[in-house]
Amino acid sequence: MNNGKVVKEVVTNITSIPFKELLEDDKIVSFQVIKDVECMNNSFKGTISSVRKKDLMEEQKRKQLELTALRQIKKEYLSKRIMSLPNKYIIMLSGLTTKAQEVFWVLYDSTENIDCNTIAEKCHSKVVTINCAIKELKTCGLIIRVGSKKTGHYEIVEDVRNI
Repeated sequence: MNNGKVVKEVVTNITSIPFKELLEDDKIVSFQVIKDVECMNNSFKGTISSVRKKDLMEEQKRKQLELTALRQIKKEYLSKRIMSLPNKYIIMLSGLTTKAQEVFWVLYDSTENIDCNTIAEKCHSKVVTINCAIKELKTCGLIIRVGSKKTGHYEIVEDVRNI
C-alpha cells in the first residue's frame, strides 16, 4: 500500500478493447494511457489522452496564420521606415529581402559596433541567414566591413548615415 497516494503509470498492455479501437483509428496521431492507482480503495481509473489529426492540422494552420500576420506587420513597418530615406535608397532597399532590410535597420539604429552574432540575436535569426542578408547589403553598397574578420564589424555607408 502507498498510504492512499495516487500513483501514475503508463499502461503498456494493449490487449483490451479500447486500445485496439485506438490503434485501428487512423485519425489518431498519438495517444497515451495513464492508469491512476488509488491504493486505499484498490480502485483503478484509466484516462486516455489522444491527439487527433484534425486537431493537429488546426493547430498547425493557426500557427501558420499567426506567422503570416507577423511577417505582414514586419513588412509594413519596414516599408514605412524606408520612406524616410531619399528615393535612391528607397529603390535600393525595396529590392532587397525583408531580412536584409531588417539587418539594415538594426545596423542603422545601432550606436555601437556590432558583429553578425549580435545582429542575429537582435533579428531572432540564424547567423547564416544574417550573412546572406549582409551579402545583399554589401552588393548594393549600403554597408561596409570595418576591421579584421575576427574582430571587425559592419557599418552603414556614410552617405546613408548622414541623411
